[in-house]
Amino acid sequence: MIDTNDPADRQTPALKSRRPSMFGDRPDTSSVGGLMLRKIIKRCAERLGYSTRCQRWLTPEDQESAKFRAFVERNIDKADYLSRNPDVAKACADPVEHWLNHGCLEGRRLSPDLEVLLGQTAALADQKTWELFRYRGKFVAVRPTFLPQRVVDQILEQGQFDAAVFAPGFHAIRTLRRYNFADLLSRHGIDITRLLGVISQRPRAVILLPFLVIGGVEKYASAIVEAFEAAGLWPTLVLVTDQTEAAAAKWQPLSILAPLRKAQIVFWRSFCPSVGRHEAALARILNGIAPDVILVINSQVGLEMVSRYGRGLSQKSKLFCAFFGLSPNALGAPYGWRYPRSTLPFATALTDNGRTARILRNSFAALPQCRIAILPPMSELATREEWDERLFARRLRAASVQPCKRWLWISRIEYFKGLKLLNEVATLRSGDEFHIFGPADRPLEELGLRSDNIKHNGFLNNVGTIDCALYDAFIFTSMFEGMPNVVLEMAQKAIPLVLTRVGGLDETFDDSAAIFIEPDKQSSSRSFADALAGLTMKSPDDIVSMVNAAYEQASSRHGPETFRRNVARLFCTHEPNA
Repeated sequence: MIDTNDPADRQTPALKSRRPSMFGDRPDTSSVGGLMLRKIIKRCAERLGYSTRCQRWLTPEDQESAKFRAFVERNIDKADYLSRNPDVAKACADPVEHWLNHGCLEGRRLSPDLEVLLGQTAALADQKTWELFRYRGKFVAVRPTFLPQRVVDQILEQGQFDAAVFAPGFHAIRTLRRYNFADLLSRHGIDITRLLGVISQRPRAVILLPFLVIGGVEKYASAIVEAFEAAGLWPTLVLVTDQTEAAAAKWQPLSILAPLRKAQIVFWRSFCPSVGRHEAALARILNGIAPDVILVINSQVGLEMVSRYGRGLSQKSKLFCAFFGLSPNALGAPYGWRYPRSTLPFATALTDNGRTARILRNSFAALPQCRIAILPPMSELATREEWDERLFARRLRAASVQPCKRWLWISRIEYFKGLKLLNEVATLRSGDEFHIFGPADRPLEELGLRSDNIKHNGFLNNVGTIDCALYDAFIFTSMFEGMPNVVLEMAQKAIPLVLTRVGGLDETFDDSAAIFIEPDKQSSSRSFADALAGLTMKSPDDIVSMVNAAYEQASSRHGPETFRRNVARLFCTHEPNA
């Protein structure tokens, strides 16, 4: 028996029977070796010009890809491609290979004479005017470039005022680049068809908000939505940019967000799941919708969008970017320091307090356009019957003699809410009880609240459910704020206010309505403790006079009717007042 040293000759008869002949059936690709063989055959087929015999071994998907590759090789303008893409020329890359592997996805032009759509938009293209291909499993649609009549009309109209627009001539105008809106978005993985299907009506106003949670920013946005409806800026679309729909599943029962239930709510992450904020794609969508008003409230992707594309967006929409407080130490998310310089040329800076407005004006007044508007937040007012009942309960509490005083604190339990100050005051008044309400993401000890007389009672879905008659005063220790809503709500509860002098609090309340403490001094904690001690010495009549003054002052500046008038004036007539 002769040994030829050929491993194939030593295979079993069963394995030999599966070996393909040169012109036989398609080879077996069930093994790793078979897959490698398929790749080798495919490459050989490409080099041989896709002969009929080689294509018999390609899958239908490979054959479709080969058809489109041949189309590209016939129609690509290599000189134009390299001149318009110097990075490709510098890399000495083959135009055909670069366009198929990268340029098509990046939106680079195949030829001045051709338009190309990719993905879902290509699949939906009208096959009467578009030629449809499939390449590597993706739909690709191609058609000759033509100049739409609307572009010609724009050129002719402009030519009445500046004849120079005709100077480039026919060939230059013919090669003007046009972009397909839906195709650009699909390249980012955004399902524009489904997104526009969710937006049932073209909104007149769009509010960009990062989250739907319990907070002053969200309450402020909810009040604006309600006022938009009264002002005729309806329907209003609320675009939630940072939170997924699943993460915000429990937002609807929240009482402070009740006005949002009537608006259109869209979660950006449901339609833009890929990594990155994609402010360019968001700008294209809003430019296409063209609402009368675009308001960005604490949304970073929204602020980036206005910074980069505000000039274009402002041609169709009035732009507003909200900045509530500017921390001297840039605590929290310091958008007020980062974005006004880049957004003010295109958008009005909106704030809820005069202190922030003054800082913005002093910092950025040198900009060509510096529009700043103050919109104080809205507060729901207690009815006269409710107020009389609360006032009676307050008089009883002030007249009672109790050895242990109770103080109420409500806010998010975060560092810049003055937790250190709160702990020091509680330590100085160790015989009192400090009841705090608010969400905390860590144990109180880790947040610096180590005093034993500080009691965390969870958080409140609705501040209205708390009985303030059980407490001797509401204390507010925050180190910086805009115009905190919780203080306005407490002004309707007939409870004395002891507040750090931050944000716009002293614009609403004077010394007859609240006791103010400077928050940034070494003696702040002692001053705060002394203020609480002094409050306990006041007579019931003095306490009633104090809470009455707070009620009247909050109602006159922050009542619903006043707020709605301010919203209508600002957003419908665009009259800044700062």
